[in-house]
Amino acid sequence: MSKISVVYWSQSGNTASMAEAVAKGVTDAGKKAEIVFVSSASIDELKSETAFALGCPAMGAEVLEEGEMEPFVTELEGCVAGKTIGLFGSYGWGDGEWMRDWALSSIFADCNNLRIFYYILSD
Repeated sequence: MSKISVVYWSQSGNTASMAEAVAKGVTDAGKKAEIVFVSSASIDELKSETAFALGCPAMGAEVLEEGEMEPFVTELEGCVAGKTIGLFGSYGWGDGEWMRDWALSSIFADCNNLRIFYYILSD
């Protein structure tokens, strides 16, 4: 059975909870899921997978976390052709611009199927 990695970065735990929910959906669909914090993830492993998910909350002025997640995602450019990719994250301000920008970036231009999930945190 092929594995689907759920790679994420989380500061407060909201995106970690979303990663668990995504992985549960994967296993409920009969596939094997592996939840991986981005600092432990391997670009080479994702290259061999046909599908994976990436999760990150909005940071600052609606951008990806810049220390670990953004560099990891940038490294994926050129490695996503023909893959199915899910993007997920959470935010509590703004209008989700970071997710739209992430999904529209050239990094994902050649992927086979891009799915987006995000959660608005309310006060």
